[in-house]
Formats: sequence, C-alpha cells, structure tokens
Amino acid sequence: MMALMGQPVASDLPGEVDLRLIAPEFLEAHPIQQIANYGTEWRSNVSSLDQEAQRSTLQNLKALGYIDSDIGGVYAEGVADYDFWAADPSLIRTNLHGEIVYYLLREDEEKALAVLEEAASEAPEIFESLLGQVRGKVNGIRAEHVMEGLAAPGFEEFMETHAPKLRPTALSSRSQSPAERNVQSSVIDFQKKIGLTNQVGAGFYAPEGEGWRWMSRRAAVTLAVPPAPSRWLVQGWVDLDNYDGQPLGIDVIIDGQFRQSFTISESGSFGLEGKLESVSESQVLIEIQCDRSFTPVGSTDIRKLCAVIRRVEVM
Repeated sequence: MMALMGQPVASDLPGEVDLRLIAPEFLEAHPIQQIANYGTEWRSNVSSLDQEAQRSTLQNLKALGYIDSDIGGVYAEGVADYDFWAADPSLIRTNLHGEIVYYLLREDEEKALAVLEEAASEAPEIFESLLGQVRGKVNGIRAEHVMEGLAAPGFEEFMETHAPKLRPTALSSRSQSPAERNVQSSVIDFQKKIGLTNQVGAGFYAPEGEGWRWMSRRAAVTLAVPPAPSRWLVQGWVDLDNYDGQPLGIDVIIDGQFRQSFTISESGSFGLEGKLESVSESQVLIEIQCDRSFTPVGSTDIRKLCAVIRRVEVM
C-alpha cells in the first residue's frame, strides 16, 4: 500500500512489493522507492483480516486498476460488477491522479482531459483536491529529475485552460440527484464531523488539524432543507495577512440565484448569515465565493487558498 500511495517502502518491513499485481502503466508513472527504515521499530499488532475484509479490499484494488483483471481466486467473484465511483474517495483520487499525470507526461492531453471531465461529473467532491494532487506530482517530478525541457511541457496551459471550465460541472454535479447524493443533514460541521457524507462539493481541500478545511476561491455544499427554514449560516476563519492586510470579499450564493456579499475586515473567526429565500426543493445548494485567493509563502504548498470553513447550516 505504501508503494501505491507514492511513499518509499522501508526495507525493514516484512514482505515485498509484488510487481505482478500492479498495472505496468502505474509503475512507470510511479517508480518504487525504498529507504532503510522510518527510524522506528516495526512491530505487528494486527491480527489477520477476516475473509469479508479481504474480499472488500481486493475488490477495491481490482476495481481501481491496481491489480490485473486476469488474476483469479476466491475473492474475484463480483468484481466485474464493482462500481468504481462508489469506492473510497482517497483511492479514487489516487488512481485518477496517477492516470492523469501519466497522460500529461506523454503529452496526451486528450486522454488526460477525458479523465478529468469524468472526475468532474462523477466525483465532484474530490475534483479540487485531485487538481492539487496532479499539480503537486508534476512539479515534484520536475524538481526531482533535472532534464532538458520540462516534464509535461504543456501542463500549465492545460490546467489554466481546462480546470476553470470544469469547475462549474463539478459544482452542478453536486446538486443533480439528491437521492443518489444522500443529502440528509441541514448542517455541515467539519470539526464535529456532522453531515459530511456526499454533501461536501468541489472546492474544499482535505481535513486538517481538528477537522476544519481550507476552501479554494470557490466551494459548495448541498444541505437538506429543514421544516420552515428561514436563515443560512457560514462560519470560518481567515488571516488577512495573507492578503497584505486588505479586506477579503466573500459572496454566498443560494441555489445559483440569490447572492449576498460580505466584507471581512478583521483577521480571525467570522460568521456570515442571511435570510433564506423561498426554496421549493428538499435540498439547497450553498456556494461560497471569495474575490481572490493566495498561495502560502515559504512552503512547498501550491494550493490556491481562500479561507478556513468550519460550519455551514440552514435553519
């Protein structure tokens, strides 16, 4: 698993990477790296997995293309009908980012775009983090391998051209099917882990710290509408030093129609609140849009960040 996640494999760990089980294309794009150890003594305290857990793990790996499809065995049953897009989001993202990077390194932008388009439609909740992972991997390859000309020479143009066009697709995909998206909660609280399943749309990065999340310049959530709703609430945090001390403008857009504009003039926690206009559906799409974003200075973090979001609610 460490090899599949792009991490060096420690020599003191039991076992070895079975290259027969990994697609050649994936290996070519992600060569196996090794280190002596991670500075700690490895000790197993995990008993063997039960049969059902083994079956589930194997199905995930096969459906994502990590294991060749012609490998048989008692756990192969049902894999052909396995839903790729229902797998764990982190595994989906890992598989897609490797595929996109592979095509970009070969300057096959048509295939890279096809994968990105499908991700925007089928897995919009991981779209922004997928873009960040692709960008990080390409830049990492460029930094590690000094060569004449850049790896993936058309990468910047590809991202600048296609990413903005696909973001609306990812955002709208979050609201197309409330039944399929399992929209049940009228509140999303990242720190308390309330209402997260299938309701967090594009624009949010992975959880950090106590569970809060950075958002990019634009992000969205889908909430269930409670009985007699009247107001919406967005709570977060911002450091205006990231914007040279200047105020930050934030718009909140309800169902793509009703927009309210706010100005954050002080660093720290903030709360935005507004009247909820009449809604006729059982769900509501809340989009949060900043007037600008920033990239952290003095680090390898290349994400475009706006603010930390802690809670979004309809009440």
